[in-house]
Amino acid sequence: MQKRIRDYGYTVGTMPVGKRNKITDVKGVLVGHSTIKTEKYSSFDGLSSFHDIGTDKNGISYFYRFKYNGKKYALDDPDNPIIVLIGILDPWEKEVNVIELPAGDWDPERRAGGLIARCSQCIDEEGNVYFTDCSKEKGVYQIKKLTNTWSKELGYSERKIGRMTANRIPLYEKKDTRSENNGYNYEHEYLWVLESGKKWSKVRKVDGREGYVETRYIRFN
Repeated sequence: MQKRIRDYGYTVGTMPVGKRNKITDVKGVLVGHSTIKTEKYSSFDGLSSFHDIGTDKNGISYFYRFKYNGKKYALDDPDNPIIVLIGILDPWEKEVNVIELPAGDWDPERRAGGLIARCSQCIDEEGNVYFTDCSKEKGVYQIKKLTNTWSKELGYSERKIGRMTANRIPLYEKKDTRSENNGYNYEHEYLWVLESGKKWSKVRKVDGREGYVETRYIRFN
């Protein structure tokens, strides 16, 4: 392994190095996330090793797991930064995107053998992910917000998504209640709104069917 100049007794600057001697030791400094995998799905098998977090206001579902570094899990090694993988399930395009967050972006209290205590994970309607952990030394619960910067990159933020406010509303083939319907829409169901008007909206269901719904039955996000 190549040595650093500090290993030979030389120092640079007057300030001490951080815990891991990395730029991310500086509070507030992060390294951007990267999309490490995108694939079409036909089942949920690709996310079988992930844990469910929840669904945002656009009907996108989120999952998480911790990356294995080839030797041991970072949770068991206090000196090894945790790398969080976020699995994002897009029902509209039938895709799964896996995002790798910066190493140490979530860095709870740990000791040899694992986390001191771990609580739940959750998501808000904007797709921001929250992890909580407990520090026995500090005697407090801590909440870490992992800000959603990927929705724009993946194109989710450009979609106009609505939710049904009534049950069993027809999906009409034309802007006419006398036209044939192509099924029904149900309360709380997510719809991708392709066109919206005062009376009618053209929508796409998660199964790919398209048609028209009376706008009064849609709540826009």
